[in-house]
Amino acid sequence: MVAIGDDGDDPYAPFVSRVVASWPDARLRQTIEGTLVFADVSGFTALSERLAKRGKVGAEMLTDLLDAAFNRLLDVAYARGGDLLAFGGDALCLFFSETGHELRAADAALQLQRHLRHRTPAHAAIGRVSLGMSIGAETGPIEFLRAGSAPFEHLALGPTVTATLGFEGAANRGEVVIGPRLASKLPNNVMDAREGHTYLERVAPSAARPELHRCL
Repeated sequence: MVAIGDDGDDPYAPFVSRVVASWPDARLRQTIEGTLVFADVSGFTALSERLAKRGKVGAEMLTDLLDAAFNRLLDVAYARGGDLLAFGGDALCLFFSETGHELRAADAALQLQRHLRHRTPAHAAIGRVSLGMSIGAETGPIEFLRAGSAPFEHLALGPTVTATLGFEGAANRGEVVIGPRLASKLPNNVMDAREGHTYLERVAPSAARPELHRCL
C-alpha cells in the first residue's frame, strides 16, 4: 500500500507519492499550497493482543485485516485526488493539492470515517473488531524537504503540518477537527464550532474527482 505517481517510463513511479515523482531534480526544498489530512486509526493494538493468542494464524488474520482496512482507506483518498505522503504507525498522512483541494480533502476525511466501519471478509474471519479514527486537517503552504543521499528522504514541514497534527490530537474517536484556513473554504452548514475547535459534520460538496492510477 503506497502512494501513487505518474507512471511515465519510471518503473518505480507507482510506488512513490506524486510529490516525490514530480520533484525538480535540482531542488532541495519546495513549497506547495494544499490541504493536509492526518488520520490516526485506533484499536489495532488491542486487536493484535487478542489475536496473538492464536499464534501464527492470528498474525496472518491481523495482516489480512490491516491490508483490507488501509486499502479501503487509500481507495477513498486516491479517488478524491489525495496523495499518501507517509504511514505513521497506524496513521495516514494524506496531501491534497491543485484546484478544489479543500473540498476534496474535506470530503475524503468524512468518507475515511465512514469506510473504516465497513466490514470485509477479513473482519468476518476475526469476529468482533472495534476500530476508530481521529482526523485533523488544515489548508496552507507545506514545505517539502529532500534530505540525505539516494535514496532520498522527503519530509513535509512547516506550520501547516504542525497545526494539522495538533487538530488530530484534539479530535476524539470518530471526529474530524479542521483548522481555520480550511474552514474558511467550506460552506458553513457542513461544520460545527464547539469547545474551541471546528468539527466537520457533513459531507462537503464534492469537487471533480480526477481519474488517477491506483496503487499496485
